[in-house]
Amino acid sequence: QQLKHTLRYLSAFPQLGKRMLKTVTGIWSAPFQETDSSTKKGKGTDYQSVRLHAYLRIRQLSLLLPFPFIEQSLKAVYLSYARSAKFATSEIHWPTLTFLGNCIVELYGLDHVSGYQ
Repeated sequence: QQLKHTLRYLSAFPQLGKRMLKTVTGIWSAPFQETDSSTKKGKGTDYQSVRLHAYLRIRQLSLLLPFPFIEQSLKAVYLSYARSAKFATSEIHWPTLTFLGNCIVELYGLDHVSGYQ
């Protein structure tokens, strides 16, 4: 959440933007967390807020950095989603996959030309 104010300075440093994208995409598509059924709020719900903030940083990077970066971010997000979906074998993972899929749809809607390729 603290990255929100500093990402606009990355436009002058494209290599840092790529590193930031790789890190934030890794956080966004991290392995699934199992929730504890005995408590109302498990580790999985806490990690969902981390996923949400990571997605918001990916979106912000895609909007702020110059043109070819959005294509790189779309590719990175799609590949991360595909890797995560590969290991989703139970019904517990479906809400997380739905969230990740909705994030991808919103990112592809930012730039229709890049998303169509």
